[in-house]
Formats: sequence, C-alpha cells, structure tokens
Amino acid sequence: MRSYARPRPDLEHSDLVLNVARGRQTTMRSLVATAREVFDLRGEPEWGAMQRRAWDTPVWAGDPSTAVDAIAWTAATPLE
Repeated sequence: MRSYARPRPDLEHSDLVLNVARGRQTTMRSLVATAREVFDLRGEPEWGAMQRRAWDTPVWAGDPSTAVDAIAWTAATPLE
C-alpha cells in the first residue's frame, strides 16, 4: 500500500503516535484472501488457533483523521 505524508515542522519533536488506517473496515478473512493472492501464499490460515486476548474486540476499524490532521497522511492505494 502506497501512502503519502507531509511532515509538519511543529510536530518534529512531538510524542504523537499514529496508527495509520484508511477508514474502511476490512474483515480478516478478506485481508487474508487478498494477502494470499498478492503474495501467492499457498498455506491455509488456522482460524481460532490463537487464544483471545483481553483487549481483542469483534470489530477492528481505524480512523485516519488524526494522521490526516497531523501529517497530511492519506492512503494512496486501495487494499483491494
């Protein structure tokens, strides 16, 4: 995935931490299917092989607005 960022001088020494996202939810099944196709992966995932963690949630989604505001970051290439 290509991305673009324009750093802001006032944030050069900031402790700001950004999780970049595109703002659209993707299922793990869809993400795995895309990765398998793009990287020609032949193995099958072992769904449910990991023990659930206390902080796991049934829905994972990212909000790119902080990255957009702080460093003008946007996803330049769609995941699919």
